[in-house]
Amino acid sequence: MFEYANRVGFIRSERSTPWRPGRAQGPTDATFNATLTFATAQGTLFPFLTASANLPVGRSTLFGREKNAIMDGDLVGHTRLGEGLNTQIGGGVTWHADDRWSLTTAATYKFSGPYVPDGNFPFRFQSGDEIVASTDLAYEADTGRASIGFRFGSQTSSLIEGFEYFRPGDGWTVFGTAARAFGEGQQVEAQWSVTRQRRNHFFDPFTGNFEREEARSAGDILQLSLNWSQARSWGRWGLAGSVLRRTANDYDPKSDLFIPARTRWMVGPHLTLANDSGATLTARAQAMHLNEDRVFLTGQTRRFIGAQFTLSANLEF
Repeated sequence: MFEYANRVGFIRSERSTPWRPGRAQGPTDATFNATLTFATAQGTLFPFLTASANLPVGRSTLFGREKNAIMDGDLVGHTRLGEGLNTQIGGGVTWHADDRWSLTTAATYKFSGPYVPDGNFPFRFQSGDEIVASTDLAYEADTGRASIGFRFGSQTSSLIEGFEYFRPGDGWTVFGTAARAFGEGQQVEAQWSVTRQRRNHFFDPFTGNFEREEARSAGDILQLSLNWSQARSWGRWGLAGSVLRRTANDYDPKSDLFIPARTRWMVGPHLTLANDSGATLTARAQAMHLNEDRVFLTGQTRRFIGAQFTLSANLEF
């Protein structure tokens, strides 16, 4: 079986805080994903190969206050308009022990290309290559499903003009899902994950060396989400909520941002329209409450309230 998908988008991002205003807009990079799955004669093993590419059609270079409009992944689903040419290859296998239990093991390798993120300081930045390995155990019941998995990731050093700049520590994530159908077309689904990372490596301008930090600075990330939905003749509607906790300040080299320790709550309705051809249109609206821990620059905790609206379309051929 061969599956193929591509995605393009348009972003208008604006930050209106008095100390860091900025606005940027434009098309995003185009992403292409393909999966080829094979079936063995016994029908219990399903090897698969994956390949994807990020084509740099979006604006990877921003100028002046445009750079202030870039936000971190805790707040928005897509952080940059463009980030150069990236390709990824991988593979794995799914083993069906019976009609209930299955085990999937997979690995991918991502090759990151260079680009210039800052037009005022036009240095070529190249994010580190990344290898990810994962395993996932799943159970399917008549009225529900559940899974638990483990993922390990490691990156090479990010480069500025070919010099080592930053390398995040190896990290692991434990994750799980559980869903149950009940009533007439109703479903409840929960998802959770815990992520932890080892000590980072960084370039020390005082010593001129690329070295590992003395103490682990990266925060743990805990996430929990709950979704209820009701099926209708035209699609589904429902209510979703989530909580994210980042336990320490983190650094994102791709966007040159320090992400503070924080707790984020989100809740809101969602609506999906579907037709017989497989096309869907999904709209989401969520209220957000954000508590940021005290940092050196602010000297105090900060609280924000906001909203997030998303609209996405999916076409199947």
